[in-house]
Amino acid sequence: MSKKTKCCGLFYSLCLFWTSYLLRVFSWKIILGTKGVINSSLINAGILSEPLTFLMYSETAVVITLTHAWAAFALLPLYVSLEKIDFSFIEAGRDLGLSRFEVFWKITFPLSLPGVIGAILIIFIPTVGDYVTPALLGGTDGRMLSNMIQAYFGKINNIPLGAASATIMLTTVILITIIVSNVTKRLTQRLT
Repeated sequence: MSKKTKCCGLFYSLCLFWTSYLLRVFSWKIILGTKGVINSSLINAGILSEPLTFLMYSETAVVITLTHAWAAFALLPLYVSLEKIDFSFIEAGRDLGLSRFEVFWKITFPLSLPGVIGAILIIFIPTVGDYVTPALLGGTDGRMLSNMIQAYFGKINNIPLGAASATIMLTTVILITIIVSNVTKRLTQRLT
């Protein structure tokens, strides 16, 4: 990796981790709004006559913001698993006549699978509990389970239902984590 690439990656990481999560959510609110950067640019370029309304207060805004917020956390396990792959396996695949896609699918992807699964878990667990992003960018339809739990304890004042929902969510996350960990161990043992 070149010195310039490492420097740009370090700068991106510092900006991402030093910026408050709430500030990043509000930034996406400014970017995706009806008078935001995207709509203003498209209207000024003459591509649109009216702003796109599906960008703000929708599932699209929530998905974009969550992707931006948690993508950096997926990069580290992916990078570590890809860095450990012996390049001679890739060269051997190319020498045996595999296409680039076949080399990726049959060699690179299986060897990087622990990093992929680790990245999925690292993103899945905090995303399930995120209630700020759907509340600020999802509008009235932007509800996730964590928002429902917050409403049960707060506005609706149904503490037993909130406690039951929180327990179900916690149990589900723990079960999924255990299942994914066991699958990862089996796949890793099979590959080695």
